[in-house]
Order: sequence, then structure tokens, then C-alpha cells
Amino acid sequence: MHSNFFDMDTLKYKNICGEDFKTKTKAYKFFRSLVRETNNTDLNCLEPVINLTEETVLKNSHVINLFENYLIDGDWYGRKTKGQTIKNFVLIKDDYGDRCLGFKLEDDSIESITAKSYLICFGKGTQTDDEKLHSAMRHEVKYQSHEYRDRNQHIQECFDCPCPKEAGLEVDHVIPYKTIVDSFFTIHDREEFKKSMNKEVEGLYWRLREDHRKIWREYHKQHAKFQLLCKECHKHKTKQERSKNDK
Repeated sequence: MHSNFFDMDTLKYKNICGEDFKTKTKAYKFFRSLVRETNNTDLNCLEPVINLTEETVLKNSHVINLFENYLIDGDWYGRKTKGQTIKNFVLIKDDYGDRCLGFKLEDDSIESITAKSYLICFGKGTQTDDEKLHSAMRHEVKYQSHEYRDRNQHIQECFDCPCPKEAGLEVDHVIPYKTIVDSFFTIHDREEFKKSMNKEVEGLYWRLREDHRKIWREYHKQHAKFQLLCKECHKHKTKQERSKNDK
């Protein structure tokens, strides 16, 4: 085990497919080695899709564990799963013919996970309660931004510039999301909400307890105002908001 070489307290990336690592880079390299070995086993290299099982070198349970313990980007997860449940993890071929991780959804469609997103999955190592709470709260109100987008299909350009709809418009909080969250916790106990978190049945993202979920969703619905921005305007606005928060 890699843990023999380091003090256990310094190993942030624990149980990455059965091994422990000090850095994300080493964890990622090990994970990629299992992907390659799984591909090269028997005739797997000829298959367009390799279903991960408990018999493959990279096991389905390995990947489930990564998502359960290291997934920190609830927004990314929501976009990729489109509200569906993951049936199974797979290896597929990317545009360059290399193997990459993916998952099969309830409708049997397959979504790929880029190498960059493996690192999202590995996250920062052990998650803090604040990170778990952020992920859970984001997930609970994501449907509201989706509903706004569906109601405003007629909007043809960015709110801040003439960039057309065809260039891609993104839903933005007019009042910064962080401001809404901070305001919410002036009247509700943050620590109580941290205690209320649990994993969804599939174990892939954090959820609030049902009563807290209802309270937060209603508050966000009352206070959030959305707009559609092009990617550049959205990026610029977000950068400005983060700069203000850092001061």
C-alpha cells in the first residue's frame, strides 16, 4: 500500500480504487493506469463500451466510491445526469480513440467524463462540511434555474450585450447566489443545516433533510432573480463578484 511511505494524516486521497495517495496528481495517474489495464485485458480493447463490474480491473464499486467521497461539483453532476439515475459506470472511446470514463443513465444513454472532470471527482481530498452544504444547497434549487430557462426560450440575446442566443446563453443570478445564501443564514442556523445533510440513495451527491430542503427552496424562490447572459458576460460578472468577496 502507498500508505506505508507517508504518515496517514498527510494522505488526503484515501481509498482511491483501494490505494491511498498524498497528492491528486499521483491519485490521478494511478486511476489512469487502471483504465489502461482494464482496456488491455482480454479483448476489451475491441469493445466500443466496456461495462465496469466487480470482475474488471477498474471496478464499478471503485468509481462509486470516488463519487461518494470526492465529488464536490453538484452543478456538474446535475448537468451530466439530466435528473436521471446512473445505472452503471463504463469505459468508452473518446474522439481520439483513447479510453475515458463514462456512465450509463436510466434511458441507456451514455455520458462521458473528461479527464479534467476526473479531477473534479477527486476534488480536494476530504470534503469539509461547508463544501458538502454548498453542494447540497446548489443541488436543491437547480431546478428553479432550469424552469426559468424553459420559460424564456423566446429571449434572443444576452442581457448585457448583443451576443445572440445561438452563441449560448447561461442562467445567472442577478443578485449573487452567495448573497442569497448569506442572507438565508442570518435567519436560519447554518450548523443545523450541516447536521441535516445525507447522501442520495445513489450515494452520488449530498441532499438536505426534507424539511430543510423545503425551507431553502422556498426562500431561494422568493429572493432569486435570474437573467440570461452569454458565456463571456457571465464569466466576467462571476469574476467581479468573487473579487468583491475576496476583499
